[in-house]
Amino acid sequence: MRVAVAQFGVGADVDRNLAACLGALDDAVRLRPDLVVLPEFCNHASWYEDPAHCYAVSLAIDGPFLQAVAAKVRAIKAHVVINCTLRREEGQCTGTSLLYGPDGALLGTSDKQVLIGHENEFLRKAQQPGPIVQTALGRLGLYACMDGVIFETPRCLALRGAQLLCNSLNSFASDEGSLHVPVRAAESKVFVAAANKVGPLIPEAILEQASRQTGIPVRFLMGAGESQIVAPDGEVLAKASKDREEVVCADIDVLAADRKDRPDGSSLFAWRRPKLYAALAEDPAGQQQSYGGAESVRCALVQLAATGAEAVAEATARVAEAFADGAQLVTLPPLFFLPDQQISAPEAAAEASAKVIGQLAAQCSAGRYVATTLVAGNPPRLCAALIGAKQLQLHAVGGVDAAAEQPATAPDALFRDGRRHRSEAHPLGVASEEEDGLALLQGPLHRSERYAWSPLAERVEVADLGFARVAVLTSDDACIPEAFRLAALAGADTVIVPVLPLERWEMHTGLLERSAENRVNLLASVQPGEFGASFATSLTEDFTVRTPWKTRPFDGLLSQPPVLRASAEPGVTVLEIHPRWAGNKVVSRGTDLLAGRPWRLLDPICADKGREQP
Repeated sequence: MRVAVAQFGVGADVDRNLAACLGALDDAVRLRPDLVVLPEFCNHASWYEDPAHCYAVSLAIDGPFLQAVAAKVRAIKAHVVINCTLRREEGQCTGTSLLYGPDGALLGTSDKQVLIGHENEFLRKAQQPGPIVQTALGRLGLYACMDGVIFETPRCLALRGAQLLCNSLNSFASDEGSLHVPVRAAESKVFVAAANKVGPLIPEAILEQASRQTGIPVRFLMGAGESQIVAPDGEVLAKASKDREEVVCADIDVLAADRKDRPDGSSLFAWRRPKLYAALAEDPAGQQQSYGGAESVRCALVQLAATGAEAVAEATARVAEAFADGAQLVTLPPLFFLPDQQISAPEAAAEASAKVIGQLAAQCSAGRYVATTLVAGNPPRLCAALIGAKQLQLHAVGGVDAAAEQPATAPDALFRDGRRHRSEAHPLGVASEEEDGLALLQGPLHRSERYAWSPLAERVEVADLGFARVAVLTSDDACIPEAFRLAALAGADTVIVPVLPLERWEMHTGLLERSAENRVNLLASVQPGEFGASFATSLTEDFTVRTPWKTRPFDGLLSQPPVLRASAEPGVTVLEIHPRWAGNKVVSRGTDLLAGRPWRLLDPICADKGREQP
């Protein structure tokens, strides 16, 4: 099938906006598309004087505006997705995507689930999930703009069988096109067709006034363009410009979206664990995260010249170098992996890992930690580990507490699902009178074929280090959006991922997007290679749109934090992260990246219900 996305401007004149929609469809027909996706809020710029004004410029589903669109659809004989504000009962309005068939029949509608900023004042959120529409082209799902800045809405559509997701945008944010749109495709291995706007996003006559009111420079009150079509591997097949009205298209085979396997043969959907994600469907009002980390923490990313056992001495020396430079958190790439990324003898790897833990712990003074991935536990499992100085701690052994000194610099607690637990026997069942240097062990949450031998963990653990609350995730878990969300729900302000990437999107967009949509600092350490080098994200104090920014100018990014990248060479990259700023997750007035998730509609994620296709 051939998919087209059209981008154009929309103002305050409803009749002119209708003409723009019809003109875009006329332009698209030259490309002979099977499906055309139009932007969000095609009927009127998303700027209203009051609720009565919003209702007045919104559309009746059987009114003349949409009748004219349906007539044009019949003329061009293609499927068309258009988004507009619709009049609902009792004077309410919704932001709604509508799918028309080639005969002009309305095949399905989907209301926006996640509203941003002033939309919360004028629109009603979706009361139920949008449909999966079975068409002659394939199974289609619809969502709009902010729905795709966090993962839940597109994920539910994919889990219910959608092969192609149609995303209508009304966005000034450059990171929607560069980050959120392509990751929504790659994380669920579906196609995404996203249509954004260009030109002013508010009535042109009040641009300067709105700029003063919001604190947003005029140039960032424009649609960011970059409408695009993305393949299931995250590759962008076609992309429009940043500022011109145009239509771009790509030919796709929707059956490719039915193949969910990763390069090692793991199935992204088969390895999911819905019961593990139950907290995502709980009322955020009852989930309180506590943030109080340091304003600034010195960290280091270490890259090594060697791999496997040969890298241990180098890793130890690099860690010592990083600590000497003032780092408190040091991240290493995964240790003890072979060229084929398999571990053939887990018991032997666990014995070797224990020695390495001792060597690295010996480099750690109070309040300094090293993260990596290795093999530990009984039975052995792959673990992302946080290693600290050897010290006596409190353990629970066989139900009997063995009291010992616990220095104030030791991790204060583990946090599971947002609740505090005093330091206990290690999560993997390891307990001894003397702490072995492990501050935190995180086993894999999901089964992958390359580590099929490894038992799974039952929760995400977060360690409170005093200066930061840290989660460490294995590389394969970081590909699953639910895993990062659980870490954020448990109160992590920093997530560390020692990365062994299998696909380009993981390092190119995936991990960065996870940091952005959860508003957490990220340390991603990898051996430089075809997929890139190590990098970190460092949150800034200024974040919420339409509030005064004190330390930096507004840069047109909605949620993406600054990125600090290592070179492609072995060595130590020192940087600073800012745990304290993870406490602000309000991206715009009334829109919290964490608490604003559509938690009432997440059965497909958390209960594995509602899947409509095999």
